[in-house]
Amino acid sequence: MAGDVLEERGRKVLEAVVSSYIKTGEPVGSRTITKKFGMGLSPATIRNIMADLEDLQLLTHPHTSAGRIPTDLGYRYYVDTLMEAEPQDKLEREIGERLKRHDADIKNLLTETSKMLSSLTHYAGLVMAAKIPETLIRRVQFIRLNEKRVLVILVTANGMIQNKFIDVERDLSQSDLDQLASRLNGQLEEMNLGELRKRLVEEMQGTRKDYASMLEKVFSQDNDRPVAERGDSLFLGGLSEMMAYPEYANNIEKLKTLYHAFEEKYHLIKLLDSSLEAGGVQIFIGTENPYFEMQDCSVVTASYGSHGRIVGALGVIGPTRMDYNRVIPVVNCTAKLLSRVMERSESIPVR
Repeated sequence: MAGDVLEERGRKVLEAVVSSYIKTGEPVGSRTITKKFGMGLSPATIRNIMADLEDLQLLTHPHTSAGRIPTDLGYRYYVDTLMEAEPQDKLEREIGERLKRHDADIKNLLTETSKMLSSLTHYAGLVMAAKIPETLIRRVQFIRLNEKRVLVILVTANGMIQNKFIDVERDLSQSDLDQLASRLNGQLEEMNLGELRKRLVEEMQGTRKDYASMLEKVFSQDNDRPVAERGDSLFLGGLSEMMAYPEYANNIEKLKTLYHAFEEKYHLIKLLDSSLEAGGVQIFIGTENPYFEMQDCSVVTASYGSHGRIVGALGVIGPTRMDYNRVIPVVNCTAKLLSRVMERSESIPVR
């Protein structure tokens, strides 16, 4: 994408097309650029530059329109090379104040964070709590239901609660279960569920096989827990915001496909899972998204953490013509400030 066309004039014309199309959703013609952006170039010269940008697959013609719109590649070039993100000082203060209002309960905090992401960007907001094995565990409790069934209650260090019902090979008294919980709770400090599972199952092999079998059930099923069963860990806000954009409001099939992705949550969780392993802000533009249902969208994500560990991911989903220079700072700041709140999570009560 180098070449003469992306010298100063080419970059300015591409930036003008992208910024104009983001604002209006209307194809951009040479006269629009001449009038609105004051480059000192004639419409004929701008048309030639736009044609060159189209040859480079950075712009395209929608149907028979005389104007042009950015391609996914054009947006990518804009985001990586041309965009100037908004200053973050004022944004950080606003986000920090809004998070403080909801930090009394972790589920409420994540729910309100997703709504805040939506209200700040006017797109849909996503917040996902990490899978249990990647999270520090604060407390384990066992409750005997009958001779073959036990309720397991896991409380994470960030205040999330998960209940599980497991089948046991032989009847265990409540006293036995309390002793086991006491032993586990004595080893929970600075260990996540995966680490704890490995240590304890190894220790109990050959001594209490019934305990070892039970622990394997408790601690292994989350490690490979199907994404389809993790919908309760994903918080969505502002889905109705998408109806404001003509690319969805005027295309029922596209809107149905998008809402199906929101409803199923599978691909949203998989996408956010990928950002758990990557540092910084991740941007998926249109067809860069591996999931067909969201290839008419762009998704901006970032992970958030606590005490040096990643505990979840958040993001914003919108049309490919989203306001990237607004969304990227919002996602970045929210992830950073939510991490600070999670650092104080030991003091957050669980409801």
